[in-house]
Amino acid sequence: MLLLADQAHQDEAIASILMVEESTVHRTHQRYVEEGVELALSERSRKGTEKKLTAPAEACLIATACSSPPSGPESWTMQLLADK
Repeated sequence: MLLLADQAHQDEAIASILMVEESTVHRTHQRYVEEGVELALSERSRKGTEKKLTAPAEACLIATACSSPPSGPESWTMQLLADK
């Protein structure tokens, strides 16, 4: 997005190319100008429910889901992961 803006593409064209809303392009470009590239490309925290898993629990879940499932099923199911 920022590379296209740097190549003098207009927000409307960038939005069309990337299949996003024009407001997203404008907001990202504005954050880049005001806050720099790193913050422009990172997600801001959002309001909403708290995460249900701690970072270590999330890492364990991902590691388990990426491992071989128990003998029987071909892949992990949500229920198998929950039971684990």
